[in-house]
Amino acid sequence: MFCDGQCTKGKKTCGMMMELVMENKKSGKVEVQKKCCLHAMVESLHRLEQGDIRLQAAVESSRNESVKMGNKVTQVIAQGFGGLVDAAKNGPRLIEGE
Repeated sequence: MFCDGQCTKGKKTCGMMMELVMENKKSGKVEVQKKCCLHAMVESLHRLEQGDIRLQAAVESSRNESVKMGNKVTQVIAQGFGGLVDAAKNGPRLIEGE
């Protein structure tokens, strides 16, 4: 394997070490970490994937709610038309005034 994971052990560091400056957007806290760029890349890809999964779940939930609402609207319209059809079958009704 190219990286043996010994980057931070001992006094010697490999050429793949770098300083990462990370800022927490909510708190404004800035943190500097020394990491192997290979390990940092894997961690970044993992965080990106987790974010994509959350985004996909939100889109799926929104789509499901839209379908449910569409089904409810369709049912209401169908019931309304059903009542009109039943009234038409019975023929016209006379409404007597007072």
